[in-house]
Amino acid sequence: RLLLIYFYRLGASSIAVTSIIATFLGFLFVVLLGAEFNVAGMVGLIALGLISVLSGVIYMHKLKEECYRGRTLKKANTEAAKKSLLPIVDLHVVLVAMGVGCYLLGGVMMKSFAVASILGGVASLLLNLIFLRGMEWLVTNEQGLAGRYDLFDVSKDQVADGLEESKEKYEGANADKDFTTHKKTGGSLA
Repeated sequence: RLLLIYFYRLGASSIAVTSIIATFLGFLFVVLLGAEFNVAGMVGLIALGLISVLSGVIYMHKLKEECYRGRTLKKANTEAAKKSLLPIVDLHVVLVAMGVGCYLLGGVMMKSFAVASILGGVASLLLNLIFLRGMEWLVTNEQGLAGRYDLFDVSKDQVADGLEESKEKYEGANADKDFTTHKKTGGSLA
């Protein structure tokens, strides 16, 4: 939790809330379906929590990456949502596939792992795609926080300024002369 706060500041709370809810839902599914809670179930809940945290980290990393490219927080959030979709879905598909494999091949002892990883994985995917993005959307669209990159541990001085034009500089014999102004000659055309 402290590493999340150090690297993502305000985003750490979103990641923590999402992963806690996902892990609780995984535990709730194990209890509701009557699977025996054992060491395998505990491993399944730990895997579920780690996948949920990793999904949040991927999302927040993409958000920071887009901020460093010069986008506003609002635009960076939109781009991060697009770019983090496939890795987050892939993580959860792997977790669900492991759960299905354990359910089919593991026997009675692995049922709690399977329930936690299959149903908890689906719940975690939905939470990370809807709830986490919704919370970040609320923060990044708040007018009072529009330029507050520091809330996401983004250095303001390293953010590219999209409004500033970068002009090429001439380095040669006439580098000190200004060729953009034209001088009028003394003669007149009558």
